[in-house]
Amino acid sequence: MRTLVGLLLVVLGGVLGLLAMLMARRSKSESGWPCVTGRVTASSVVRTVDGYMPSVTYEYTHSGALHRGTKIRSAALEFNWAAPAERDVAKYAIDKDVQVFLDPENPSESVLEPGSTSGYRFVSTFSCLALAAGVAILAT
Repeated sequence: MRTLVGLLLVVLGGVLGLLAMLMARRSKSESGWPCVTGRVTASSVVRTVDGYMPSVTYEYTHSGALHRGTKIRSAALEFNWAAPAERDVAKYAIDKDVQVFLDPENPSESVLEPGSTSGYRFVSTFSCLALAAGVAILAT
């Protein structure tokens, strides 16, 4: 049983590590995305079961087509208290013009803050912890 737990932790750590690498690659690629001007159509703080999240909707036009986006950053983070979500919402007031960074391969995918997520660091930390725990269990 101990060996099985160790192996599961090593596999989990590997999968999380791969996910963190993919998230980091996407975050870096966003910085090179083209940008267009858009307009915020909705902006509020949403209370969830576990905390608070900023909710921003914006519209932008690309190649004559109207698109709607909801991502501030690639990784949506939920906060334990309202203040960080309120700060995000305050930056994106309704009817405000914003710079929208869009994926050149899929213009319907967009973010307002390219490359500004630390979500992959969070995932990579758990990856390292799972790997270390799995190796420690297997070594004993």
